[in-house]
Amino acid sequence: MFGTVKLAYPVNAFLIAVILMTSPSFMTANAVPGTGTLYASDPEVGGLLKIDPSTGVDTFVGTTMDGTLSVRLPSLAVDPATGIMYGGGFDSRVAIPNLYKVNPSTAELTLVGASGTVPGNMVGLDFGPDGKLYAAMAEGSSTNGGTQLAIIDKFTGAATLIGPFGEDPVVKKMGAIAFDKDGTLWGATENSIVFSALYKINLSTGHATFVANIIRDNGDGTFSHKSIRSIQFACDGTLYAGDSFSKGFGTIDTTEGTYTATSSDPDGLIGGLAFEKTCPISHGTAVGGTIMPVDMTALFVAGAFTNAFWISPTLGGIAGASLALFKVKRKHS
Repeated sequence: MFGTVKLAYPVNAFLIAVILMTSPSFMTANAVPGTGTLYASDPEVGGLLKIDPSTGVDTFVGTTMDGTLSVRLPSLAVDPATGIMYGGGFDSRVAIPNLYKVNPSTAELTLVGASGTVPGNMVGLDFGPDGKLYAAMAEGSSTNGGTQLAIIDKFTGAATLIGPFGEDPVVKKMGAIAFDKDGTLWGATENSIVFSALYKINLSTGHATFVANIIRDNGDGTFSHKSIRSIQFACDGTLYAGDSFSKGFGTIDTTEGTYTATSSDPDGLIGGLAFEKTCPISHGTAVGGTIMPVDMTALFVAGAFTNAFWISPTLGGIAGASLALFKVKRKHS
């Protein structure tokens, strides 16, 4: 598709390349995996920890307190838009699951609100690439396995159910959820009797698809099962996990499900994991220059050659890419 364009101001003749593409393929905002300090919550006694991912060594920050009440948090998540840490907890005074803001320096909690008419604790939390806060919802005050996927309003705490993870008894104990850098939601089940398992979760329906059993190779020809309560992706794709069966910390191979222990003696049970910072946003690759975000509808790439520039609008919902070249002529007065 070619054409001649006359401009109302004098310029040298050049070519303008207009590339139409989908927003996700050029400007992704999958800022859900993290980096920096890794925090963990203890859902057994109520506490906030810092963990060194390379060694598993942890440092106690403080007891998670809502005023004078100690609150057990089985889940943590950091909002990529604001950097605010959130935690899901159960208020034993009124038997209501609540969403809290968590001060990572002191472990002090600020109540956001209750989940509403939806029963169950938020045993898993993570922000998606769409900016929404997703949760694995348990039944009642349980902290060891969710049965349904929900979206939590980060301003009110209200929960909107999406759907069940499945009918299998194992998948009804989804202990943790986490998004990877591609925007896929993963889940891990908690089970102290049979093997825990790794799943991929459909954001539209909540249905969980089996990926692999989570096992530890003991190195002597035997394997031991794990009971996973927390998972969190790092920017490099590593999946960290907290094992409630041995109160350990380690990593999970997302292809085979192999669990590799880093530490088996943290100060408490790891119920939630969240990095303090999210991953840098990828803006794609510039062609012949530096990408300069100007507004929400177009990106201008300058410096390709003299008197030339590239205009690349990000248009959501357009599949594939189209290239249009226009020969521009100088308008003579």
